Amino acid sequence: MTTQLPEDGRGRSADGGRYEWLADRHFDGLLDRAESAELGRIVAAEPACATDLARRAVFHHQVRSVLRLEREYLAPPGDGPGPQRPTDGAGGPGSWATRAAGILVMLAIGGAAAGWFLASRPGGIAPPFAELTAAVGCVWSDPNVEIALRHGSLPSGPLELLSGRIEMRFASGGTAIIEGPATFEPIAADALRMLEGSARCRCPEPGTELTVETPSGTIVDLGTEFAVNVERGHRTRVAVLEGKVRLDPAGSETLVSKLMEAGQAMSVDLSGAATADEGFLRTAAEAPGFGSFEARGLAGGENLLADGSFEGDAAGHEGRFEAGPWIGSASYVTQVSSPTADGTRAVRIAARGNRYWPLVGQTVATGAIDGRTVWASVKALQTASDPLSGTQRVILKLIFADAAGRDLGQAERHFLRAGSAVNEFTEGRIAAEAPAGTMAVTWQVLLNASGLPTGSIVVDDAALAIAGD
Repeated sequence: MTTQLPEDGRGRSADGGRYEWLADRHFDGLLDRAESAELGRIVAAEPACATDLARRAVFHHQVRSVLRLEREYLAPPGDGPGPQRPTDGAGGPGSWATRAAGILVMLAIGGAAAGWFLASRPGGIAPPFAELTAAVGCVWSDPNVEIALRHGSLPSGPLELLSGRIEMRFASGGTAIIEGPATFEPIAADALRMLEGSARCRCPEPGTELTVETPSGTIVDLGTEFAVNVERGHRTRVAVLEGKVRLDPAGSETLVSKLMEAGQAMSVDLSGAATADEGFLRTAAEAPGFGSFEARGLAGGENLLADGSFEGDAAGHEGRFEAGPWIGSASYVTQVSSPTADGTRAVRIAARGNRYWPLVGQTVATGAIDGRTVWASVKALQTASDPLSGTQRVILKLIFADAAGRDLGQAERHFLRAGSAVNEFTEGRIAAEAPAGTMAVTWQVLLNASGLPTGSIVVDDAALAIAGD
């Protein structure tokens, strides 16, 4: 069924209606690979089209979501933080109308999304076997996917990324950078199924593993970094950038597995026949990634946060916690000795019955950074003496503001929760594009306290950087 757009031209592309035709075919399930890629390019280039596609997707997916909710639990209250500034409780800037509008939007899509960030078993939320750690410029065929992923949940079934780039960290320790348009599905703690599109996979430490299943065969990591491109209905291209992989071709059982080393690339068709592919090796080596977290380390003068290790003397001021440039929720944030061997300071955030999200944060004046990628990271741990429980979890959040302090947008990631390892630091990280008009960024770590009297975290090694600096 063809959907007509309003006469004001909202969502119309410069090519005179090509977007509308592609969008209709998308929701009718008729797009071929080339058309899907074209739609992804249009929505990535034209915000009005991206907005319109999101509106259509919400409507189309609500019916399926209602059916899904019949067989799943309802999400518990307090599942994610609303807009917050590190104040004494008076709240941050922004009118009530802006906040109310945000609440209405969340209510509108919450029913459709709820089933995707629910407990997988009674009594708590089970950590998924893969989590989103970074996302830049993403447009999903279903906007509920981003809502679920940013809350630390993993939707079931194949995920369709129309445009943009994401990084996923698997429970095995491996990471995968996936670039849209792509259709994929994390299927285990150490396995990714790629149905179409490009992925760059890395297993940085001994013992980490990641296997990629494709229609043409399976790539088994042997301690390496490799790139995969799946052309639906045609072939799979594999390039090894570091280390080794084993390629197990699909098709006949008589086909022999192939060991590939760094500097080798192959193209494998659906029958399992493989040929050398030097062109893909060059393409893979030039592909963008999220290597800044490891290669740059967000340190050595690049960290925009003052006192990222919380060494400043803490003091109470007008009902707030302050440690140098850091401000936190009164009565819930204290300075402690870091549990690491060097004995330096850190910050502790405790639940203490708070129904919302006690936090610590810092605002940085960045100047104009429209469209630039902002990186953030932090380390947090829960202690064996006061572990998280129930729906408690830790959230790393960025708030983008204009010159007047008005919120322009937010990005958040849930990275530590009840059931995670105790007395062991876990890194949380975000990559997000700064909205137009951004002049300042607020960095925050929040504890979803859930109203419980127990549960606390220790926070250290905070960092904020801007790509290109």
